[in-house]
Order: sequence, then structure tokens, then C-alpha cells
Amino acid sequence: NKVKHNVIIITSPDSICWLLNMRGYDLESTPLVFCKVIFSKSELKLFVDTEKVPKNLKLMNKLKILDINNFEIELKKISRKAKILLDSKTSYFYFDFMTSLGLKPEIIEDPCKILKSQKNKIEIKNTRKAHIWDGVSLVKFYTWLDKQKFDSNLDEVNVASKLEKIRGENKNFFSNSFPTIS
Repeated sequence: NKVKHNVIIITSPDSICWLLNMRGYDLESTPLVFCKVIFSKSELKLFVDTEKVPKNLKLMNKLKILDINNFEIELKKISRKAKILLDSKTSYFYFDFMTSLGLKPEIIEDPCKILKSQKNKIEIKNTRKAHIWDGVSLVKFYTWLDKQKFDSNLDEVNVASKLEKIRGENKNFFSNSFPTIS
């Protein structure tokens, strides 16, 4: 299918991180980067907190990194004649802002939503690997726990810290996906 639109705007950080294969620390227990993107046929503008971007980051062609505070400024630069797709998760504030500028965005379902839900062979393979690595960490944790003397030092906080420490010993560990429920 040929795209009949000049601009696509996505404001959902989980979709953008998936699409650009980015990871970050903007949200505890979730490797998200707070960001927004404006795609055109000639470039991709990624809006993030530029203070957090590594100085030695190599960028793919046509990718521009701009400070997230410049998102509205860049929206103002879009031609009034542009055919714009805007993901439905976008805040009404931005929709209203764009229409006040004379832009006419067409609301669409997040284009990444279906794609990221369909796992390819590599994603399935790596999901299995991640479960095996975490399984090894859990076996080490349960072995440690089984050898402990149950006293007041063995509380929920200390046990959860020990589990995270054991998981952290795995070179592939990034972060917990949620705080430990003891």
C-alpha cells in the first residue's frame, strides 16, 4: 500500500520504543523513554529529553533527535496542506493544538499496536531465552532462601532485594518488569 499521507505522528512511548528498538529508564520497572515522533517521507524527528541521550550515540540516516520541549514548535512547522495521521492515543491537547493551527489530522489506531503484538521467530526465541535465564536466577534464589534461617532479617524487603541482586548477576538482566511481590 502506498501511504497517502505526508506526516505520521505517534505519541505512545511504548510504540516508539518498540519501533526504534530503544530502551531507557524514564519509568520505573519499564524500559521506556518518554518520547514522541513526527515521521515524514524525508525524516524522522524523535523528541526526547536530550540530556539523557548518550553523547556518542550513532544515529541512523534521516533520524533527528530533538528536545521533547520542542514538539509543539515542530508541530507549528507542518504545512497546512499536509495530510497527517495521528495515533488515537495522542492527548486531546495535541489534537486541539493542531486543529487550532489549521492542521487536519486524521485519527488512526496506533500503527505499531498490531505489529508489536505479533511476535516473529527471533522475538519468540529471545523470550524463551529470557525465561530460561530468569529460571536460573530463580533456582539460585530458591536455593539461597532454602538455606536461610527464618528470622526478622528475612523480611519481604530483604528477600526482594536478594532476588533482584541474583537477577542482576545475569549479564542480560535489564530491570525488573515490576516490583517484586513477596
